[in-house]
Amino acid sequence: MELDVNFCGNWRGSGFPPENKFCRVCPSELCDRLWRIVKRLASENNFEGMIFETMTGKRFRLFTTSGQSEHICKFQSLSPDRKGVAWNIPKEDFLYVLKTGRNDTPSRTRQKSHVEPVIEYIRQLEGGKELIDAIRKL
Repeated sequence: MELDVNFCGNWRGSGFPPENKFCRVCPSELCDRLWRIVKRLASENNFEGMIFETMTGKRFRLFTTSGQSEHICKFQSLSPDRKGVAWNIPKEDFLYVLKTGRNDTPSRTRQKSHVEPVIEYIRQLEGGKELIDAIRKL
């Protein structure tokens, strides 16, 4: 599937590398504020992060490391069939899934099943629903 470059009014570029990482330099304060929340959650418990569950009941961990890029977090499977497998969740992939609800992402990975529970958690935080709703309207 091709990246929908119309997913955000602020998006610039073709959607192909290296332009598919535009969210990292976009001046949107709303998106930056949301990503800071994601990074904070990933850094909790001395960088152990937080445990979430997909709609299909698979547990995973959102985390980061002290030396990790400010634009990247990680997911790690805690399910018996893939326990310990970890992969990156870049800022642009997280925002793309949030705005489009699609499973394909700028990095050409499928992240939706893991991004959605994190979004739902953030929606429950004070001001989280309003922030997410505002980003979806960009």
